Amino acid sequence: MKSVQFTLITILYLTHINIQAQNHDHVWLFGSGLHFGNPSPPHSDSRLDFNFDPPLVTIDPRYMILTDNCIVTSDFDGNLLFYSSGKSIANANHQTMAYGSGLNPDDYASSVGATYALFPQGILTIPVPGDPEKYYILHAPFQLYDDPFAFITFALMFTTVDMTGFNGNGEVIAKNETIISDSLGVGKLTSTKHANGRDWWVLCNEWRTNNYYTVLVTPDEPEVIRVQSVGSPVKDGLAQAVFSPDGTKYAVVNGDIDTYIRIFDFDRCSGQLSNEIFMEYSRTVHNILSPGLAISSNSRFLYFSATDTIYQYDLWTDDIPSSEIVVGEYDGNVDPFQNLFYLAQLAPDGKIYISAPNGSAYLHVIENPNEKGLACNFNQRGVNLLNYNGTTLPNNPNFRLGPLDGSPCDTLGLDNIPIAKFRYEQPDSIDYLTVAFRDLSYYEPATWHWDFGDNTTSQDTSPVHVFAQDGTYEVCLTVSNDNGENTFCRTLFLGTVGTGNAIPAVEVSLFPNPCREGVNVVVKDYLPKDAKVVLYDALGQRHKVQTVQTGWNTVRLDGLRSGLYFYEIWEKGILLKSGKLIKIE
Repeated sequence: MKSVQFTLITILYLTHINIQAQNHDHVWLFGSGLHFGNPSPPHSDSRLDFNFDPPLVTIDPRYMILTDNCIVTSDFDGNLLFYSSGKSIANANHQTMAYGSGLNPDDYASSVGATYALFPQGILTIPVPGDPEKYYILHAPFQLYDDPFAFITFALMFTTVDMTGFNGNGEVIAKNETIISDSLGVGKLTSTKHANGRDWWVLCNEWRTNNYYTVLVTPDEPEVIRVQSVGSPVKDGLAQAVFSPDGTKYAVVNGDIDTYIRIFDFDRCSGQLSNEIFMEYSRTVHNILSPGLAISSNSRFLYFSATDTIYQYDLWTDDIPSSEIVVGEYDGNVDPFQNLFYLAQLAPDGKIYISAPNGSAYLHVIENPNEKGLACNFNQRGVNLLNYNGTTLPNNPNFRLGPLDGSPCDTLGLDNIPIAKFRYEQPDSIDYLTVAFRDLSYYEPATWHWDFGDNTTSQDTSPVHVFAQDGTYEVCLTVSNDNGENTFCRTLFLGTVGTGNAIPAVEVSLFPNPCREGVNVVVKDYLPKDAKVVLYDALGQRHKVQTVQTGWNTVRLDGLRSGLYFYEIWEKGILLKSGKLIKIE
């Protein structure tokens, strides 16, 4: 085994093979749609930052309105670079990038103006292979026909961004270059890594046919490799397409009068689809208006968000349609619209996040999508975005896929040297010494070695460990394969640790402040034994007491009048945090 030694030479080697493009999806931006009550820019819109664990929610002042059709791109360290909804490109300073206006030329303009941006997956970012400073943006303008009613695109284009321009703020160096000139179905742009570990495949379908264009993105430029006829014709309608994280499956859903899911096998060497599995849903039965798809990080489970129901399918079984399990149903919440289910996206933390098809301050979350059935733990309104989101969810491919080692297309000498990463959670707030660890490692780990810092170890992929007592523990995961190994460590604080009234290094944050319906309490790297948040009014009367766990906690303030309150967060007689909280209407 080639153990990874962290010399300067090895670090540079890993940067070009593995670390380049691993964190391009670490910042997600959201748009508040019609911006009720705030029609003039800049708008206050939400940001979800996966550089933090749990991910951090903040508010940005932005000028661009982000919609369903959205990309948000970070560099390989996770720093925001640029974003777009298909008309122009904004840089990390929220200003229009140099030469970044005029995406999708006027002669392809929609018959209903800018509403073309309201359809998902019409834009996609691909890092230029071999050049960490350049990015291709693939985009497809479309038209909406009234008679016959239809959504249609007449071209697939690409625009090139160079991040070295304008003092690192980026500039567009080529714009609206045509890859395909044909009638295409709207949206559904998605991609996966070529088996050589460097290039990218992108698929799109010809309008109302079963013909699929296969585009290969190389260090030169995107080019069409073939047009393949396979499976049944793809109809119009809102749609989402997704590759499995390992690149072996391609799935697409179309929402029309009836809704269809097609699942194919995909060859990462040739870019060819095969073995269609076809599933049909009637809207009169399933109430499907705007469907979404996502696949778990272990590539086993497909999730279908069908407006008011979340379905799970097992892609590893011989009969995928019969594996259907309902794992979530709409609970009737209205805020101010129905918090239904729309687009879905696998995130860097291994969770699947689902937006609503209308204005909502929340994202739904599938907490453990690698688990079968209800164990996947679907959490309605699991993340409070602090502001209303008008259906936005960024369109990201899997940036953490390497070469298909040993395949005929593994020709560039790139190796999958694994990267270790994990998250953890408390399955039970009472049994606080039991901790569930979730593996997030990538680049083909073959073995897992956990050291829990208490003289015990495990070789399971995602173990559940019971610590014997309160204390401070350094938990380390080492993953390895024939090409190398990598270790990732985190320090956990369990229960009441330390002496006197001190709990070392406990990080607790409370936001937003001021707040309206509720407030978020985030506890990092500390698994409390019996932590509680207590809320008092200005006269000292206690109004709210709620237990909090490690990670994300939402404290609802329904029924409380607006005004000044005081909060305290306690752990067995030790004050962790205190301050003022303002509730507004």
